[in-house]
Amino acid sequence: MKKLFLLFIISFSHFTGISQEQKILFIGNSLTYYYGLPGMVKQMAEAKGKEVFIEQQTPGGVSLDEHIERLETIEKINEHQWDYVILQGSHFHIAFPEYHYYIEPPIEGLKEIILANNPNTKIIFFMDWALKYGNNFNGSYYTYDVFQDMIISGTLILADKYNFIVSPIGRAWKTVVEGWPALELYDPDLGHPSHYGSYLEACVYFVTIFKETIVGYEYSGRLSRTKTMYLQEVASNTVLNDLELWNISNYTSTTSERVQKNQLCVYPNPVTSILNIKVNTSNGRNY
Repeated sequence: MKKLFLLFIISFSHFTGISQEQKILFIGNSLTYYYGLPGMVKQMAEAKGKEVFIEQQTPGGVSLDEHIERLETIEKINEHQWDYVILQGSHFHIAFPEYHYYIEPPIEGLKEIILANNPNTKIIFFMDWALKYGNNFNGSYYTYDVFQDMIISGTLILADKYNFIVSPIGRAWKTVVEGWPALELYDPDLGHPSHYGSYLEACVYFVTIFKETIVGYEYSGRLSRTKTMYLQEVASNTVLNDLELWNISNYTSTTSERVQKNQLCVYPNPVTSILNIKVNTSNGRNY
């Protein structure tokens, strides 16, 4: 009987994806490591019963064109069979498609290295936020609203070109700036994230990777519970309401939803000598 029960658990896990560790690598700089953002993502995942292995290569001030020249970054990429690699650059050239030629070579090069290590790795492309009071570029000034929209558009163009998933942090950031202006997402330097900004980033990454809501998560990192709940809602809505826009495919619902949708059937009950497991999937196939 114990063997039959173990067989059921193994088979059930195969169909529902239970207990599959996700290996995640962050490549970027201080916009990623501020306030221990990768650690926040790990805590969020583990609190929801997910097995994750997270590492980072995020030295301060290093852009993607420098990362591709750094032996440490290449070694980190080749260290494990990553499920997800996050690429966080910081060039505002991304807002101008006519200047994409300047930032594309390292992006394309890192993609090749990542996929050479593991062709199944999903690459997540970071969407930046504009400076708090707008940006100056090539002698022209752009307000926050205008430049943020330009960043969003430029990020989507590159993500589509290279088949990257987008982590729409800049879009979620704009929602907060417009919806709750007093909730300060910026560090005093007006460019880096505040603790709340990093928390919002972590929420967006969590929802992007696991494709499920973060609303109701109790961890607040010693921040205002009211504010973190709002950030959870913004992150969840931003990602989940536009999965196609962000190139997030193969939407995975929760385990209970999948079991219900796939109509898992176990028989006979009670078990005598043979346990039968039948799954009627949404595409009409039986397993």
